[in-house]
Amino acid sequence: MSPGVNHRHIARVLAGTGNYDALDEHEQAIVREEWTERMAARRATLDYADRFSGAGESYSELDEDGNLVIHPAC
Repeated sequence: MSPGVNHRHIARVLAGTGNYDALDEHEQAIVREEWTERMAARRATLDYADRFSGAGESYSELDEDGNLVIHPAC
């Protein structure tokens, strides 16, 4: 909670109703960190095996070492 940070402007940008470019450098860093956390949380809920294999489609992803793994359609 920094007095130099406009929390309302940050909240508007995060809600999709504010202008990111209107934020100062520190406020933009706060927004980027929040976006990063939201994306990580969203990715953690994805289940490609269920979504694609169950539909008879192949899919690919990177393993923990960054190698491409292709999962054929079932």
